[in-house]
Amino acid sequence: MVDSVSAVKPLTVDKPFTTLNYTTKDGEHVSATKNNGIVTLVGDQNGTRQMPVDEFLKDFLNSVPVVNNAPAPAQAPVETPKAPTAPEVGKKLDVAA
Repeated sequence: MVDSVSAVKPLTVDKPFTTLNYTTKDGEHVSATKNNGIVTLVGDQNGTRQMPVDEFLKDFLNSVPVVNNAPAPAQAPVETPKAPTAPEVGKKLDVAA
């Protein structure tokens, strides 16, 4: 089973994974693969490294940027000024002479 993470999503120990692809706060693209309790990290900046799953989870939570998922406030209604209307065709205008 392969899970791919493109956006930051909550990661819990209950949710098993084999491979995660993510980007750290520093901009490093990392692929993390779990095998028998050891996670192998392959990054484009820091190279390849291995660590236990528990240590990886702590490192993962600290290295992934925080995303604010709060809804945006509603914008105030915008009122546009009314354009002046043209005189109707055929209507006599009051013109004082």
